[in-house]
Amino acid sequence: MPRRSGRFVPSGSTARGFTLLEVLVALTVLAMSILFITRAFLIMLQVTNEGGNRTVASALAVRRFARPAPCRTIALVWRKRSPMAAPMKQLAAVVRQAYPTDILPRPWRKSSRER
Repeated sequence: MPRRSGRFVPSGSTARGFTLLEVLVALTVLAMSILFITRAFLIMLQVTNEGGNRTVASALAVRRFARPAPCRTIALVWRKRSPMAAPMKQLAAVVRQAYPTDILPRPWRKSSRER
């Protein structure tokens, strides 16, 4: 095989291949274009997602329940000798203070020790 311009080429052929540098440049350009397209897609996805959230949030409204309002009973239960007894008592006091009395009367009753 005759050697032309530093490459082995079949005899009688004028075809020329790519150098390693040309292949690396082409792969770099391809990778950069894929990264650019991916980044643009992700930015557009974020923009459309945020717009959707704003639209849904603006359509929401707060409305009180009709009387009688639905309710739940919450119980804080612990053993007398539990190491968590003091924090549980503090938590119970905070819940009692924060309970909205204008909606429903306080449903709990005093224990036999508090009477």
